[in-house]
Amino acid sequence: MNYYDPAGLEACLGDGEDQYRFGGAGCGGYGNGDPTPERPKSDSDRPSRGGGSSLIGLLSQSIARLLKAMTEACAEAIGAKNLDDALKRLQKINIGFSDQGELKVETDAHGNITGVPPGQELAHYFGGIFGIGKNIKLNNEVNWFDPNSTPAVDQNAKQVTYPLLTAEAFQLGIPSMNAGQFMDLTVLHELAHGFKKRHPDDDSAEFDQNIWSHCFK
Repeated sequence: MNYYDPAGLEACLGDGEDQYRFGGAGCGGYGNGDPTPERPKSDSDRPSRGGGSSLIGLLSQSIARLLKAMTEACAEAIGAKNLDDALKRLQKINIGFSDQGELKVETDAHGNITGVPPGQELAHYFGGIFGIGKNIKLNNEVNWFDPNSTPAVDQNAKQVTYPLLTAEAFQLGIPSMNAGQFMDLTVLHELAHGFKKRHPDDDSAEFDQNIWSHCFK
């Protein structure tokens, strides 16, 4: 997932393996759902900015929403053969958290965010070795409970707040989104990479818009 849109960011403020890159994000709603016993346990590396072991509950809710709301149209959009194929992959793949590095931004003289350096990750898909060990890791430096309060560091090593929800909504041309929707889209984006769907390294806007339009209502 990409946030490379300096002009857009300013307005908002008023892969070895494929990565969900830090730089415009997406969203939409799947509704509520309880954790599913069919999903394999996820792992949490360490308590971090994102909130420690309670992140697992947040992720379980996301997976449950996605399993409940998956459709044939959404399955096709993420590259699955059909609905059953998408559901099976979502149930079986290991999804957890890891520290993928502090997020960095560029700011102007007034402290407004004007851009984002390339190569940063919101999440990472690993295809395993000979297909064994496939997993998705979300960056636990993101504040998944309140993405608009995600901490970042600017070019002067100053701590700033990066409004990820606002940036993603702006990129997708929607009025707003919530934290659950942001996580749902992140998971679907990485799952699509597992189905060999690709996008340019520094531009995932069209990729995310396609998932948004087919998977979120």
